[in-house]
Parts: sequence; structure tokens; C-alpha cells
Amino acid sequence: MIVYTAIISTDRDTLRPVITPPDPAGRPIQHVCFTDNPQITAPGWEIRAPLWKHDHPRRTARWHKMMAHASLGSDTEFSLWLDATHQLHANPWELVDTYLTDNRDIAVFRHPQRSCVYDELEECVRLAYDDEPTMRRQVDRFREEGYPPNQGLFEMAALLRRHSPLIQQFNERCWREMHFGSYRDQLCVNYVAWKMKLPVTYLPGCRVANPFSKFYPHKPPAMTARSVPINFPRAT
Repeated sequence: MIVYTAIISTDRDTLRPVITPPDPAGRPIQHVCFTDNPQITAPGWEIRAPLWKHDHPRRTARWHKMMAHASLGSDTEFSLWLDATHQLHANPWELVDTYLTDNRDIAVFRHPQRSCVYDELEECVRLAYDDEPTMRRQVDRFREEGYPPNQGLFEMAALLRRHSPLIQQFNERCWREMHFGSYRDQLCVNYVAWKMKLPVTYLPGCRVANPFSKFYPHKPPAMTARSVPINFPRAT
């Protein structure tokens, strides 16, 4: 079992010490952080350099997140991705035992505010989360292929997976969508699960409130010379 995250080219997240309790059955738990910042460290974490890089740091982070079978190695049986805004305080093996049952190999949060990819698209456009034409082209294709509205929406701050052949296929299809389309994983993962008829379990709670991790918001962007207000003198 590997619990992992990524902090790529950002100073807005703090890697917090591992406080995960040991598994009573003695099953191993490893904690890995992929980062391009050699100054980042925290007790209990194994720090690794990125295995794949893109000019856009979010795409670099998303590759490590989605392509877990490649980023963590072929001998990894289970993994739990948590955004760097979270500190795990529960035994991740208990999550596996509870939620990866009945032939389900993946568990995620249910989005607390929206239940439709088409609504998520409009929110991403409103907040300028990615290039608007890119996002619209991608989601328009989903619509043309018959993806129905209101099919639910995953919240991707946590991603628990059994590294089965089916999940490897899911990872690769999601990454293909993100590589050639928007890096916003919440725009494509429900569509890919629908195309594959992949059964998905929902974890309890959501990103900001759940029983197994504590949420720490991103730090505000650092003030730069460009962001400091300049008061020009009035013309006379």
C-alpha cells in the first residue's frame, strides 16, 4: 500500500508529517511525495523526483496521480492518492477492506455540490480553470458520444485503487483524455468510467470534511511585483 501525493512547482502546499497509524495486521504502508523542490521534506515521507515532466506543472502532477501503475511501480497492489492539502490520520488498509469490496477496484469522493459533468464544465469555464475552447471541445465530444447528463460527479482529491488490469486501463484512458484535452481530471473521469462500465465506490464525506483525513486549504499566492497595486499620480 502506497499513500502518495505530488507538489510540483508550487509553494502553496505544505507537506505535513505522517501521522498514519500502523496496520494492526502488519501490512506495510509507504508514503511517497513526488516533487521538483529539493527543499520539501516531512517526517515519514519518501521524497521522489518526478518521473515524467511537462511544461505545465499541473499536467506533471496529474500524470503521477492518474498513472499510478507507472509512477508507483508494477509491484504496487494498492494506492491512495491524496492531494497535498490533506493529512491522512487513518489506516489506509481499513479503507481498502471497507470500500474495495464486491469486485470494486476504485473508490472516490462524491462531489458535494454538483452531479453532472456538463455543470462542472460551466464552473470550470467560470473560474478559468483551463483553456475554455479545449474544455468545451472535449466535453462536447462526450455529449456527441451519448454521455448522459446528471450521471454523478467524482471529487478527485482522494483516489483509492486496487492496481488491477482493469484499473490500469482506466488510468491510461483517463490520462489520454487529460493529455490531449483538459488537465482537469474531474471533467473526464466520470465519462471514462461510464465508457468502461466501471463500478465505482464512494468514499465517505468530501474533500473538505471526511472521517479519514484533515483538510488544509492552499496558502494564498505569494505577492509579487506584478501583483502589488501601483498608485500612479493623477494627471494635472
